[in-house]
Amino acid sequence: MLGFRDFFSDFLGRKSFYISERYDKIRIMREAPVTIIILNENGRTPYENIDTDKRVSEICDSLSIGASVENMLLRATELGLGTLWIANTCFAYDELVEYIGTENQLVGAVALGVPDEEPASRPRKQLENVLEYR
Repeated sequence: MLGFRDFFSDFLGRKSFYISERYDKIRIMREAPVTIIILNENGRTPYENIDTDKRVSEICDSLSIGASVENMLLRATELGLGTLWIANTCFAYDELVEYIGTENQLVGAVALGVPDEEPASRPRKQLENVLEYR
């Protein structure tokens, strides 16, 4: 079995048409000392047709999982670690699930390590531009 870094090196060679959009995420996942894979134990592949109740349950789980990931990122930042929340793992969904050997739903990944840069804060929209009172 390939190590995680080798998996992504091999993946880059086989899936070169994805490099333009995903190269940085793949590179970071390959280079990060720790990559945490986020799974929904109650969910299955998003490609499967399921009934509405199960889909709503998956969506609710995803919201809870997102909140827990945000808490992990905040704590890691407090500890001086760098993180990247990789919410879009769809470009390699089947390959990652097969590599991990799970039937659980792959939700995303978090790359974790010592930061080598301190990027400027991203621009934020004004609250009145994103909040609507009714």
